[in-house]
Amino acid sequence: MSSRCDQVLVGDLFNKVEKDYSHDRRTAASRIFYSLDEGSAYNSYLKSVGRKSGEDLDIGARFPIKGIPIGIDIGGSGYRAYTETEFSQVFNKWKREYSEENNTTDDLSVKDYYATYVRDPSSISAWVECTKQGGASEVISYGFRDASGFVLIKVDWEPSIESAEDVALLTISPPQGVEISVPYKKNMIISQGEGITFTVRTSLETGFSIPVNVRLIDRDKFPRNPSASKLDSLPAKGNYTSIVVIPERLPLVPTLDVTVNLRGLGDQKYLDNEFAGTRDVTLPLDGLRIDLNPKFPGLGLRYFAHVSAFGDTKSVSDGNFVGKLSVDGQPRWMEGFSVELVGALAGEYDVKYTGFLGKGGPQVPDGGEGETSICSNGQFCGTRGEYRPMTTVRIWIDKKLP
Repeated sequence: MSSRCDQVLVGDLFNKVEKDYSHDRRTAASRIFYSLDEGSAYNSYLKSVGRKSGEDLDIGARFPIKGIPIGIDIGGSGYRAYTETEFSQVFNKWKREYSEENNTTDDLSVKDYYATYVRDPSSISAWVECTKQGGASEVISYGFRDASGFVLIKVDWEPSIESAEDVALLTISPPQGVEISVPYKKNMIISQGEGITFTVRTSLETGFSIPVNVRLIDRDKFPRNPSASKLDSLPAKGNYTSIVVIPERLPLVPTLDVTVNLRGLGDQKYLDNEFAGTRDVTLPLDGLRIDLNPKFPGLGLRYFAHVSAFGDTKSVSDGNFVGKLSVDGQPRWMEGFSVELVGALAGEYDVKYTGFLGKGGPQVPDGGEGETSICSNGQFCGTRGEYRPMTTVRIWIDKKLP
């Protein structure tokens, strides 16, 4: 695959991951990012974070690559992006640490990871058209687990014009403990553009890979009623392989939709674990709403906020607003908040959260503005009675370790 066609998927993935902070897309973005050369990785980094200097980048969720610092603190006056020289000095270190932590010894293409973790048909089609312009044939496959953890794979054969008249034989080679269900059989004929979905039977909960191969046979030399042994011995005009990556079975962890009311801007929606709000102290949070998305049986939220010139609000359940909108001329804004889990499953998870405060206050180590320490499970985050505006919150849920 040419690097030009790779960029169709790389660029699309980074655009998507900025908008959808899901585990699958973060996984794909991390793997693809660390497979790039230094120059390509730096260009992808800059497209996400910009070149801001001397001010807050506010990009905590816009470049969600695991293990990479976003910017450089410049003496408390703000953050700036890495220069290309600085980035080159540390990129290989991050790459090595990521590979060791995630055991990334397999040699998979951008297309294989994109197709497995993102599965955007329109972008894959654009990639296919790009490769066809170079006269290439491709087998495109991806694997996934559904909401119940069942494993499925999908295979699509996209031949070049020269290969379209040949017979394409599909062979899937699962590892031990994995079985591909019917209609699959070894050396089955697959048609052009045919997207076949196969159920995979396995008890494995870890991630694993499955090679998928399409072998081309000259149609003029293909027997009318070939036996299984005869098919194995037929000379191939070409072999095309794709790797299906089956993600590990993850514990069910609820996600959050966070809505904050920013003074002068109204309601702003954010995803789980994003920095919700702004680092601009002239735009404090007037209020907060947290939703579980989707609703999670046996689990709910309770939370309240501390509002300047008012005090603590009453505690509410998920989906309700807390705060006091500034409609009476009083300088009211959130100074802090607290979140806890409720319900039969509350003991299996931790809710964690931070905020960003204005000047002064005991929870900011240097006494200046900055992010609070991480609070959890009902702890109060922020200040009371100091009239310090809270301008950002970040809230997420983790599964407790066994």
